[in-house]
Amino acid sequence: MEAHCVNMELKYQNQALKDGKHGQILNETSNKAKIKKEIEVLETINIDLEHTVAELLTENEKLHKENKHLKQTYKDLYDSIKKTRVQTKDHNDSLIAQIKSKTVENADLKAQIQEKVFVNVALKNELRKLKGNSMDTKFAKPSILGKPVLQPPTGNS
Repeated sequence: MEAHCVNMELKYQNQALKDGKHGQILNETSNKAKIKKEIEVLETINIDLEHTVAELLTENEKLHKENKHLKQTYKDLYDSIKKTRVQTKDHNDSLIAQIKSKTVENADLKAQIQEKVFVNVALKNELRKLKGNSMDTKFAKPSILGKPVLQPPTGNS
């Protein structure tokens, strides 16, 4: 194939010489040298670009792996936070229910105490009526500290 190209080129040059285009042949020869040099420069640039593309592809793959890892890490953190949030909400709801229960229980105990106070007062009044005011109905309250309470002196000596 190359021999055929060289043969065709020689025929062209012979024809050009016959037609008196000798200067044009020299011009074409220098143009071919320039073209070969430009092709070599372009091939060098192409090789450099291929290396750059390979480096960029490698970097892209590395970043893709890192991105995938970060997505998984954030998903795991989100899932963990979500579970903790649900557990905390359940615990809070349980505590709120306990508080409500204790509040109702305290209200019931207060009502019972109030009823007992009313009954106590009613019983004191009933005792006064039955016995007359001769009986001392003021009882000493026991001390919280466990010490006996000093009673004020009474006028009955």
